[in-house]
Amino acid sequence: MFAIGAQLNRGAVVTKDDMKKGVIPGAGNVFSSADANGSKEYVVVKLAGSVTYLNGQAVVLDGATGMAVVGTTNPALGIGGRCGVLVFASATATSTAVGTCFAWAQIYGRALALVSASVTQAGQALMFGVDGRLVAAAAGSASAMPGGMVSIGTATAGGTNSNGLLAVMLSYPKLNSWPA
Repeated sequence: MFAIGAQLNRGAVVTKDDMKKGVIPGAGNVFSSADANGSKEYVVVKLAGSVTYLNGQAVVLDGATGMAVVGTTNPALGIGGRCGVLVFASATATSTAVGTCFAWAQIYGRALALVSASVTQAGQALMFGVDGRLVAAAAGSASAMPGGMVSIGTATAGGTNSNGLLAVMLSYPKLNSWPA
């Protein structure tokens, strides 16, 4: 199902009550857009409460429930699990979910993602680090690697969400290998 007239810039997470009022479509709805950087696709995801989420965090999506969990070095979902990047209104936005909430995760196109280690070369494959932050893929690493997620530029890791954002290209990323 596709959302028409979706508003991606409303802020961060949206409550379940607001979702029922039509502020955001239900989990699993997809929205496509285009801008000067090309085409993009987003999916509405359900987020667990009592967690602080950051713009640019990489998440693993559960297609059966619509839930998104912040990516870790060993995500619970197996090979083939879909991935995306949370998109909030501002590059430095944080949002704490209270109860079940909903948000947009980008799954295709140019995006900004948080990194936990420096990415020094454009075109590098990326994989999960800690807390939904990405790192450059390395052979024999202990991190799970989503295919379809590569760096466009370079970035230095930041200690907060206000820096360490990396331009990435998303091509419907999904987990394609287990940690070594």
